[in-house]
Amino acid sequence: VSTQSTGTLIESIYKADKIGEKRSRQPLPYLDAVYFLRPTRENLEVIMGDFGSSKDTYKNRLYKAGHIFFTETISDEALTQLAKSDAALFIKTVQEVNVAFLPVEERVFSLENKASYADYFSDRVGGEKKEEKLDQIAEQLVTVCAALCDTPCPKVRYCSTSVRSVKQLAEKVQKKLDKYNSNGVITGSNNRSTLIILDRGFDPVTPFLHDLYFQAMAYDLLSKASAGPKIDPESNILKYDHEVILEPENELWRELRHLHIGQALPVVTDKAKRLFERFNSIKNKGAGDKTHMTDMKSMLNQMPNYKREEQNCTAF
Repeated sequence: VSTQSTGTLIESIYKADKIGEKRSRQPLPYLDAVYFLRPTRENLEVIMGDFGSSKDTYKNRLYKAGHIFFTETISDEALTQLAKSDAALFIKTVQEVNVAFLPVEERVFSLENKASYADYFSDRVGGEKKEEKLDQIAEQLVTVCAALCDTPCPKVRYCSTSVRSVKQLAEKVQKKLDKYNSNGVITGSNNRSTLIILDRGFDPVTPFLHDLYFQAMAYDLLSKASAGPKIDPESNILKYDHEVILEPENELWRELRHLHIGQALPVVTDKAKRLFERFNSIKNKGAGDKTHMTDMKSMLNQMPNYKREEQNCTAF
């Protein structure tokens, strides 16, 4: 269960493998397989190969059956190819889930296209390849719109002074959005949103500036630190006497990450002060001669939360 480039997305299953590593995948002919991938020619060939050829279909299968979930729309030609293959005997589910992007945060997503700059701006990239890449990006952007269920088909806008690729991309996105909308994939209220497509030339200065917001400074300064607190950017864990997970589940991190450093520090100081006062209150209750069992139970229940908040404040 994997995408082409981002690794495993689904956990807590019996076994998870990358689609391109057939030799290292253990045959499990008694279990169904769930495929979560892009509908590319290479991926379809791997799926069909997993269930053998017509001569040895039942002998060399890797899995008992297959459930395929495509991250974007599969073409009619590709679907026909899959339907006519021997693997079709064992495919129980084929579905498009429209999630050809990676949600990084609540309001940030990535298309995982690291070669986009070279693909769109280099003269060495041929027109046919560039068209193919633009088409892929357009399809991914459309799945973002489809995933936002509370918005109807958005209006597409682009900067008229941008490079030609931006206009081509905007036209492709609009065309695909119209198709999705006609099929009822994107629905919502009458208040249409707007999708604005810009290239880096619209704002070339920002990448050269040092961001002074809490999250950016934490990763910039602590991911390369040789001593003291250090952030592992792969696991999003801050290591300092103890480990602090920098994920939305961490309430203090969620509150601080988008604040300017000048705003974040007073928040941490205030929280640490209130935490200390709360701890003294709990301790004073426990020191009394007439402490009731209900009070003691309440104190014990609050201790894990206090310990977690103390670790967060100490780390930040």
